[in-house]
Amino acid sequence: MIAVGQSTWTKRVLVNGSLNFKPGEGWETEAYTRYREKLSVTQYPCFFGQTAEARGEMLYTFVPQNNPGELLQNVASFVKLIGEPPHERASLAAFFEPDSRLVSHEEFLRRFWTALQHLHDHDPSPDRGRNPDDPLWEFSFAGCEMFVVGTSPTYQRRRSRNLGLGMGLIFQPRHLFLDPRQGNLLLQKSGDGFTIGCSLTTRCQSILISAFMAIRGTESGSNMRSRMTMKLRPAAAPSAGRTPRCTVCGFRCKV
Repeated sequence: MIAVGQSTWTKRVLVNGSLNFKPGEGWETEAYTRYREKLSVTQYPCFFGQTAEARGEMLYTFVPQNNPGELLQNVASFVKLIGEPPHERASLAAFFEPDSRLVSHEEFLRRFWTALQHLHDHDPSPDRGRNPDDPLWEFSFAGCEMFVVGTSPTYQRRRSRNLGLGMGLIFQPRHLFLDPRQGNLLLQKSGDGFTIGCSLTTRCQSILISAFMAIRGTESGSNMRSRMTMKLRPAAAPSAGRTPRCTVCGFRCKV
């Protein structure tokens, strides 16, 4: 699945607010290597994370224990970079330096929210309309709404949440979950069911439904599938001898 050469990742690392990283033998290179190895497993449960890495869309940053402010500077730069090509489809993976004191999941949760609170406290244009207790709340920085995934070695069962020896934060801008052609959410609530709001290949349809079922985690697969309303717009007509590109993954595959 991982297609982009490993040597190219260093060109997409934010350091002091700029894409400028010289790899060495320190913890940073090991953190990325372990992350890449995890995503290279065929049955890794997050297909869209695999796809972003395979297409070279991911940006990265490293947060040392003695300089937590590095996260703030590089998230701010990330938000600016995704406003124009070639990084408009990027997510940001922030790797924190491994810490032997991170031994409980409660401590991971404390650090996760502390990091987000620090970003919010220094946000140049903070969203004060909702708080995290609101079911419609979404993390925002500098006006950019993002879905933030926390990863930690304290996760024992969820493979997509344990990506190495240190804590990690993955910032996924909200626009990545929209059909780039229509602006619709990829998955929308529709009565008692759900509508997939863009043209997807059969494989991505199945993966999207499975991912949503995993997130919900409260209904059996058969029950959730029976509640999914598959209202799909036709995929773009293929050119002679070629299958169309999927709206989400961009790969050519059978519809």
